[in-house]
Amino acid sequence: MAKFDIKDGFWRLNARQGEEWNFAYVLPQREGEPTKLVVPLSLQMGWVESPPYFCAASETARDVAAQYTELPVGMQKDNKFVEYAMGNEAIQNLPEHDESDLRYFIDVYVDDFLSLAIATSRQQIRHCANGVMNGIHDVFREEKKPEDDPISLKKLKKDEGQYALLKDMLGFEFDGEEKTMILEEAKRGLLLLVLHKWIRTATLRDMRTIIREATAEPTKCRELVMGPPDFVGVQDASIYGMGAVIIGEEKACIPTVFRVEWPQWVQQEVLKTNAGKNGDLTNSDLEMAGLVLLWLGMEAVCPMGSGTHVALFSDNSPTVSWTNRLACRKSKVADQLIRALALRLKKSHTFHHDRLGASQNEYLDGLPAFTKNYLTDLLRVANEGFKNGRVDASTKARTAHWNRWRSHCQTLGVDPYLQGENFLSKCRTIQSFAAGVRTGRLGGGRQVRAGTVSQALSAVNTTIALAIDEQPFKVKGSKNFIPLIAQTLNGWEKEDPGVEKKMPVEADVPELLVDMGMEEEASELTKAHTKSEKELLSAYFVKGKRKDVKDSDIRAALKLAATALDYEGTRGIPTGKIDTHSLR
Repeated sequence: MAKFDIKDGFWRLNARQGEEWNFAYVLPQREGEPTKLVVPLSLQMGWVESPPYFCAASETARDVAAQYTELPVGMQKDNKFVEYAMGNEAIQNLPEHDESDLRYFIDVYVDDFLSLAIATSRQQIRHCANGVMNGIHDVFREEKKPEDDPISLKKLKKDEGQYALLKDMLGFEFDGEEKTMILEEAKRGLLLLVLHKWIRTATLRDMRTIIREATAEPTKCRELVMGPPDFVGVQDASIYGMGAVIIGEEKACIPTVFRVEWPQWVQQEVLKTNAGKNGDLTNSDLEMAGLVLLWLGMEAVCPMGSGTHVALFSDNSPTVSWTNRLACRKSKVADQLIRALALRLKKSHTFHHDRLGASQNEYLDGLPAFTKNYLTDLLRVANEGFKNGRVDASTKARTAHWNRWRSHCQTLGVDPYLQGENFLSKCRTIQSFAAGVRTGRLGGGRQVRAGTVSQALSAVNTTIALAIDEQPFKVKGSKNFIPLIAQTLNGWEKEDPGVEKKMPVEADVPELLVDMGMEEEASELTKAHTKSEKELLSAYFVKGKRKDVKDSDIRAALKLAATALDYEGTRGIPTGKIDTHSLR
C-alpha cells in the first residue's frame, strides 16, 4: 500500500477567463491608503463548489492512472519519483520478475491517491507506482523542480509513497498482511481516554461489555464492505407475537419459518400503551425484539462465517432506523435490544438491514391511540395539500423520466437511488442517462435540446429526493448540478441552434377568446363540461365523441383570434409567429 499526496491542489486549477472575479476580495488597508483588490486566478478554498471541481480533476487523474496500470508490466516510462516507492524491505525480498497476474486497486480521496497492490515482483510494484504518478502528472502539470511538483516531495521523503504492508491512510492504520485496519495510535488513545471516562460514570457502566467485546479482536476489512446478501430474513411482529422466514440467497441454508408468542405481561404492557395509559412497551419495541429473535434464528440455521452478508427486512420504520444507526433515544427497551444485536453482530458478520412495505402507517406505529388519531388527521390534510400541489402534466412527465431512468440503471446493474455507489459510478450513470435522453434513445427517438435533458435530470433527482431525502444529481447544499453534468449540459447548450423568438400578443387576443367562449350559443356547451360559466372550457364534442382541449387547440385558437383582430395588417405581425409562448 502507498499514498501519494497532491501539494497545493486547489492552486493548480486555473479559473476560466472571466470567472476569476468570483474569488476577488479587498485587502484591509489603513485609512487614507489606496484600495487594493486581489483577484486570484486559481481555485480557492472556502467556496462550496471548489471541492467538487477539484475532485473532478483528481478523480480524472485516478482514471488515467488506472489506464496506465492496465498496460502490460514494463511498458511505462519511469516516473522521476518512482524510487521513493521502492525502498521497503518487503519489496526488496520479492523477485525482480514474475509472470503472475498483478492485482491492484487505485482510488483517490480529494487530494490523497491510494494505491494497493497484490504483487509478486519488484517490477509489478514499480509498474503500479509509475501508473499512479504518471496519471497524476497527466492531469496536474509536472514541474521541473521536484520541490514545486504537484506530487508532494515532502510527503515522499516521509515514506508515505513507499509501498509497505503497514500504512497509515486517511486516519487509519492498514495492515496488508492481517487484512485489518485500526485507528491511528494518537486518535485511538484520545478515543479510549473518553471511553474510560464514560465507563467510570454510573449511567454507562453497562457499556463495559460492549467495549470489551469490541476491542477483543480487530474487525476484518471485508466485514465492512457491503455486498449481495448470502442469507435473507424477514420478520413481523404484533401485540400477540412475532413470526419470521429465513431463506438462502447467495448461499444455501435450510428454509425456515418460525413464530414466537409474547408472554401475557408483554401483551398487557403494549395494550396499556395503545390505550394511552403509560405502558412500558410499544409496538416498535416488539418489532425490535422480533428482529433480535430473527438474528438468533439465523445464527442457528445459516452457516455463517466472517464476511457473510445478511439482509434483514422489517416493515417498522423505527426498527429500521434504530438498527441502521445502532442507537435509540426514545425507548430504553429498544436501546438494550440494539446493544444485544450489536454484540451478536460483532461476534459474527457484516449485515444489511432494510425495510419492507413502507407506508405512512409505520410513522404512526407505536404511538398512543389519542396521538395516533391526532397525527392521522393532520397527515390527511398534508397529503391532500401534497396531491393538490402536483401538476398532472409534470407528474406524468416525471413518472416517464423515472421509468426510463430505472430501465437505464437496470441495464448498468446500478441501484436507481444510487445508494452504495461511489462518486465516479454516480457521475457516469447520470452522464450516460443524460446522453440517452439527449439522443432520444431514452425518449422519443429524436435529439432534444439541453433544456429538455435538464428537465429530465431534475425530474429523476426530485423522485429520488422524495424517496430517500438525498439529491445525488445536485451539489450538496446547492441547486446546481454536479460539475460534470453541469459542464456537459453547458456544452450541449452551445451546440443547440438558436431559439426562434415568437412575437408577443396583447391581452386582446385571450380576451376575445374568452368572449367567444362565453357567448350565448356557447354557454350550453360550457355548462355541459364545466361546473360554472366562469370556468374555462376543457372539452368539446365532435360527431358525438368527447375530445379534450390540447395545446394544439389553444395554438389554433390564438392564430384564429389574431387573424380576427388583423394582427398582420394593424401590427405587422405574421399570424405564423403567434404562439402560446407569445402570451404575456
